[in-house]
Amino acid sequence: MSSRSADSRVGGLGAGSGSANDAPYLTVQEAAVRLRCSTKTVRRYVAAGKLVAYRVGPTMLRIRVVELDAMVASGAVPSARTA
Repeated sequence: MSSRSADSRVGGLGAGSGSANDAPYLTVQEAAVRLRCSTKTVRRYVAAGKLVAYRVGPTMLRIRVVELDAMVASGAVPSARTA
């Protein structure tokens, strides 16, 4: 197996990784729903280094639930506004 094909399976998301419950990852959209913000804001957090994301394709990102929760717990994001 070449190193390039091994790299495409970042975080165990490649072929044969088992069920989705094995690795709790979120899409950018799912992370945005949890943070009550836009997907653009989530991508800004990733670009700024506030949130770690794993690239699983040319444009697809996945975010580990534990890393998202840690970012929220650290206070790195503003509290969600309530209506």
